[in-house]
Amino acid sequence: MAKRGSTKLKTTEHDLTRFCTRLFQWAEKLHPKFCWYRNHQTLGCRPGRPDFELIIGGRFYGLELKSPGGKGKLSPAQEREKERILKAGGQFFICLTPEDVVAVLHRLGINRISLGK
Repeated sequence: MAKRGSTKLKTTEHDLTRFCTRLFQWAEKLHPKFCWYRNHQTLGCRPGRPDFELIIGGRFYGLELKSPGGKGKLSPAQEREKERILKAGGQFFICLTPEDVVAVLHRLGINRISLGK
């Protein structure tokens, strides 16, 4: 993790997951039409489901997190789930950094979120 006060964070996928969990808990308190769910493969989630599922104003969004140092490539199961989500009218995003996550939320109309810039 970067030192305090810095907005450029070097993160692992685990760090990014923790960041998203805290951010989404906060966003849910501020935005009444914001709902989220964290998928856990170890708890029997169907393989390929995005790491986070968001519902904002009745619309569905899949959010897949990838390690910045990794390949950032979806597995075949993730590609199938992405296509299912898109076919059903949802949207799908891949995020490598906390800045990517915040940018997605801004794009979706959740604008009172920043990384302290």
